[in-house]
Formats: sequence, C-alpha cells, structure tokens
Amino acid sequence: RDVVVMGGGSSGTYAAVNLHARGHTVAVVEQQGRLGGHVETYLDPDTGEAINAGVLAYYNNTVNNAYFSLLGVPMEPASFDTPATYLDFATGKPVPGYEPAPFRPELEAYLAYTSKTYPYLRVSYENLTYPVPAELLEPF
Repeated sequence: RDVVVMGGGSSGTYAAVNLHARGHTVAVVEQQGRLGGHVETYLDPDTGEAINAGVLAYYNNTVNNAYFSLLGVPMEPASFDTPATYLDFATGKPVPGYEPAPFRPELEAYLAYTSKTYPYLRVSYENLTYPVPAELLEPF
C-alpha cells in the first residue's frame, strides 16, 4: 500500500477517499467494526427504524462538497427546526419531560467573546486565519 490511514472517522475516511481518488492505494486501520467515528445509528428493535445520532450536518463548503461527491452522497440544506426527542440510549425509549441543562455562564461568555473577536468562526472554520491565534489553541 502507498498509504496507511489510522482511524476511519470522517477525517480518516476523507483522507482515504481523497488519496484513492488521486491514484494511491490506501489501507484504513479502524478499531471499530465500521467506519464513521462519531457517527452512530440506533436501530429500534421494535420498529426497525434507524435513528441517526452524532454528526448530523456538515458545512456547505468546497472541501465537504468534494468529499461527499467522491462518496456519491448528495448534499441538501439542513433544517434544525424539528423538535427534539430525547431518548434513553439503554432502551431507545423517549425520556418524558427531559430538558437539557442550559449553557454555563462561562461558555456563554466564551461564545460571546469569540463571536465578537473572531466573527468568521460563526460561518465556518474554513475561514480560519493562519497562523491560528494562540488563544484559540488553548485547551478548555
């Protein structure tokens, strides 16, 4: 093989597909029995319905458009106005009355600061400046 890619999450899959499209032979080493990384699908044992969890949307940019085109997957606009249903992952059943915890004040302050100081991050990380500002590289 020309290249070995460690990990079959979205980044590893993208690297492998892109390299293969450029004529390289690629092997992907993944610890799970499937590709996808943070993408998960729950199959309801009673109905057989597939419920997607994890990454549900990707930015509409040139990199992602090329990636999904290589996979033969059409992109469509995302809609986030659907009401959420919270499920118990052990049973797959809805959790009545569950309300997620509100953002902590520290996260609210961080989001307000980055929105004001780095407004381009609200659109896409594709517009990130280089070198990346040091404060954006700090761990949380």
